[in-house]
Amino acid sequence: MSIEGLTCPADPPIMAYGQELAYVGNTGCIDAAGVPRSDKPNGIPRDWPANGIFFDRFTGHRRANQMLGGIGALDSNTLPIVQQSNAWIGQRDGQAQTIMLSENIDHGQFTDVHEQSLGMIWDINAIITPTNDARPSALPTATPTLATYRINQGKGAWTKEHVIKPVAMSWPYDFTRPSSNHSGGVNVIYCDGHIAFLSEDVEYFVYCLLMTPGGRNVKVPGQTVGDLRWQHALDEWFSRN
Repeated sequence: MSIEGLTCPADPPIMAYGQELAYVGNTGCIDAAGVPRSDKPNGIPRDWPANGIFFDRFTGHRRANQMLGGIGALDSNTLPIVQQSNAWIGQRDGQAQTIMLSENIDHGQFTDVHEQSLGMIWDINAIITPTNDARPSALPTATPTLATYRINQGKGAWTKEHVIKPVAMSWPYDFTRPSSNHSGGVNVIYCDGHIAFLSEDVEYFVYCLLMTPGGRNVKVPGQTVGDLRWQHALDEWFSRN
């Protein structure tokens, strides 16, 4: 299967990777297991709508829960369904400000269902500094846990063998990020349909904001309260721009 609009002339030869698609979806943060809570006995989503794009009607996955240390007895039908739409995004950060798809030459099998094979993530655990600095020039910055979470870092690392024989749920998140053979960045598609070239040197905090359709409401996957680090960083960022 080959979709011309989802391939790029700058990609590696198809035979080298065994793939025909060049783009991956915005899948928010790294998944966490759907762990039951006293206030939510049926479990909670492994990620939240404000963290990314491709979650609409998402219920979780029993096998993923087992392999990630969750409760194997949970059936996917018992997990709360995530609701998302273009209108929902438009009422928050806006479709023109939210990345939907990006190039990634290290994606997995297009028949796979796991986000680390077909998605790109942002690291909610990136260190945010400074959040309470009074200096006018001091803006929030984020450092991802792994350097390979940055655009184009470690690109082209996968071989034909890796693609042909992927191990479900062990595909590393190191390469779940935008990458391309273009010099200096990648092509991305926003939720309103416009295409733009995103520099690989973009501040990681800005990249995170572009990945979140509701940046002020992001939550650590598996938790029910908003992440105050990001809320404070957003307040500071907008107060100085």
